[in-house]
Amino acid sequence: MVTGDFTMHGVTKSITVPVDVVGFGEGRGGAKLAGFESHFTIKRSDYGMAFMQGPLGDEVTILVSVEAARSKFNQ
Repeated sequence: MVTGDFTMHGVTKSITVPVDVVGFGEGRGGAKLAGFESHFTIKRSDYGMAFMQGPLGDEVTILVSVEAARSKFNQ
């Protein structure tokens, strides 16, 4: 679980979301890589977005995928 500030439509809220480690590997030039992914749901109305809630719905699922490389300076 990771906690941080999420901003959408000018509204910032602290949220905690699950994060999965997708894998580790070696990139170009031998760089050490790690992959992470998170799926979570927010309510648009919590961020001031009430337009067309009926047809569009209030809940939105967000997917965040990150690939990180270790810096040469921190190896």
